[in-house]
Amino acid sequence: MRIAYITSHINRSNQWNWFSDILISKNIFHIHIIINSYKPIMFSDMKEKGLPVYFLQHKNIFSFVINFIKVIRILKNHNIDVVHTELPYGNLIGQLAAYTCSIKKRILTCENLTWGEDYHNRKQKLIDWLSYRITAKVVALTALSKNYIVEKYSKNDNDVIVIYHSLNTKDYLDISKERVAALQSDLDIPADRFIIGIISRFEFWKGIEYAVKAMESVIEKYPESLLVIFGGGEGDSFEDIQKLISKSNLHNHVKHVGYVSDNIALYSLLDLHLHVPIDSYVETFGITIIEGMISGCPQILTLSGIANDTAKDGKNCIVVDHCSSIQIADAVIYLRENTELREKIAKQAKLDAVNLFNYSDKVNKHLKVYSEL
Repeated sequence: MRIAYITSHINRSNQWNWFSDILISKNIFHIHIIINSYKPIMFSDMKEKGLPVYFLQHKNIFSFVINFIKVIRILKNHNIDVVHTELPYGNLIGQLAAYTCSIKKRILTCENLTWGEDYHNRKQKLIDWLSYRITAKVVALTALSKNYIVEKYSKNDNDVIVIYHSLNTKDYLDISKERVAALQSDLDIPADRFIIGIISRFEFWKGIEYAVKAMESVIEKYPESLLVIFGGGEGDSFEDIQKLISKSNLHNHVKHVGYVSDNIALYSLLDLHLHVPIDSYVETFGITIIEGMISGCPQILTLSGIANDTAKDGKNCIVVDHCSSIQIADAVIYLRENTELREKIAKQAKLDAVNLFNYSDKVNKHLKVYSEL
């Protein structure tokens, strides 16, 4: 088995790092081809592992043809017999190149379930339609995603397999107090603040505006509360969120800190974690949900992505309605006042994550799909 992973729209990925680590331990040959507008950190990560890795820059519409030809050459040079693709350009170019090379084992992971619909993007809709037509198997990240793909793209039910993203659980357990303190110092957050965290890009569908609006009610009762937004400033709603913060005079209660040096310890810094996308489909999975679970961080969630499969209101999280700043505020205040409940749902979420999201299981399920094609 000789596998090529072809991805795009990516910078750094713990998922792919862990995946490759396990494949290396099993002596399974694989390469990575990354199609991006810039050279991602993932390129260096894979280089350090000693893997063949290729960065193909996407500059403009002509890049589709140029990179398509390059991918064909790479696949042939490495005698690849399994191609697994992910995200728009990875899917389109990777699936077309594999088909052109008569590689029968073609797999696609659906990471962007409704992007075409969400942004009314005809190009994305075409990419999705072609990719799903060509691929032999689709890996859906949730049961809801599988149902959507089967219905929208008329895929055979047996050709769409649900495999969750997973975690290298040992990385998230026993986080030292020193790591948390160092991160808190780096971020200049006083110890007396009640920290509510969102880890997200500024995409409109992430629901950040509803979390910001909720803070108006939260700080009336608990003025020490601080909403911290982790992640880059990219995304279509960044400017709107900044205006909302200014309009609501929340500069002392909402803080955007960008990316942090220790993105695992940050969950131990939080008193609460919010993940509140605006409908059930827009979030294809939601890695931060399972990271919060395994870290034992109490969570307030809307039912979107993996939360559709795992969230149990009052047992391992608090579930709120989509697009409801009122319910978010009420949930924050409720958990702020109920330490015992915070501890209870965090403990149960951690147990659930350990049982559901073992990384070795994820890799073995993928290898089974490859071997059965």
